[in-house]
Amino acid sequence: MSKIVNHKEMQSTETFPFALHICRNVIGCKWTLLLLWDIAAGNNRPGTLRRGQRSLSVRVLNDHLRRLLGADLISRVSYPETPPRVEYSLTDRGNRLLQIIREIERLDNAESCRDTPDEKKRGKVELSPLPSRL
Repeated sequence: MSKIVNHKEMQSTETFPFALHICRNVIGCKWTLLLLWDIAAGNNRPGTLRRGQRSLSVRVLNDHLRRLLGADLISRVSYPETPPRVEYSLTDRGNRLLQIIREIERLDNAESCRDTPDEKKRGKVELSPLPSRL
């Protein structure tokens, strides 16, 4: 028998499954998936990520990168140079998450084949293709 989880219990990761934690706290925002997408496409430095999303502030970028690091979706490498250089890359878990997103995209594409041309245009978000390694 499954347990019904109330809102207060959802705050605790002991009773809140990790997958739901990832969905709720990490990818539940508009920036996170775009950042994952950009990192997968090879934009792995903070300045490049920021330029790719013009309306994203430095504070919000850093906050989301910390969330992605905490969820083990990306890794961070700091190079001891002057000026300092930092690069981000997807972890295995991050690559698996993007594969799941690809499957959702395929599901949407299969469903949209049944839509009329006007319905296809509505609500679509254009994303650049992911690298073929995914």
